[in-house]
Amino acid sequence: MYRGEDTAAQSAFAAHERVYEFTGDRQIEVVNIILSGVVSLRLGDYAVARTTLANGLAAGRALDYGWGNSIGLTFTGLLRHLTGDQPGAVAACREALAITEQSGDMVVGSHALTHLGHALAALGDVTKATACYERAVAIRQAVSQFHLIPEPLAGLIELALARGDLPTALAHSETILATYAQTHLAGVEEPSRIILACYRSLLLAEDTRARPLLLQAAQQLRERAARLTNPNQQATFCQDVAANRTLLALVGG
Repeated sequence: MYRGEDTAAQSAFAAHERVYEFTGDRQIEVVNIILSGVVSLRLGDYAVARTTLANGLAAGRALDYGWGNSIGLTFTGLLRHLTGDQPGAVAACREALAITEQSGDMVVGSHALTHLGHALAALGDVTKATACYERAVAIRQAVSQFHLIPEPLAGLIELALARGDLPTALAHSETILATYAQTHLAGVEEPSRIILACYRSLLLAEDTRARPLLLQAAQQLRERAARLTNPNQQATFCQDVAANRTLLALVGG
């Protein structure tokens, strides 16, 4: 899943479903359902993601399974943000944060903070969105998850560009580009959104790296889509994920 091998991930989750039918481990069942929903979310299949995440969250609540509930709520928040329900996204992410703060799960908490930042930014609450992103960055640094720092940094870039603060946007973009050179953004939820934030910063600065960055990211996006064995999934991934659609449109499809 974190290498962008989405068909292989879906096959593994389907096989895993048969395993827990034998073991009876309900917590593992919750994990399987929720992460399967995350794959659908990443692919832009939002209807399936909504149903799957809701089922996983319901199963987690029935078990009073804290991790399952927090991760389910976190990605429900991202789903709601991406489908335009910002108040719903805020509510889900704040509930997830409350669980992670009680359990001390900083990793899931940083996901929730990033997704909450996205929703608050969409609602125009710049101050609170900035605080969420900055806290998410600090957590990733504290737990040495430097490869995931680009996600909240992209949010900070978007806010900086919106207020005309190009130097700040460029500084964050340089941090992301250094990570991109090493990881190609493996493990992040929205790689195209991150690339677009950097691209817009470089473009405004008339930096010659802007176009090559876009072309490289588009090629990687096409390669990921090509690994999907279902043609319908390929179309959904490229067109229904807004950032993917925008990125491909900028390079001419």
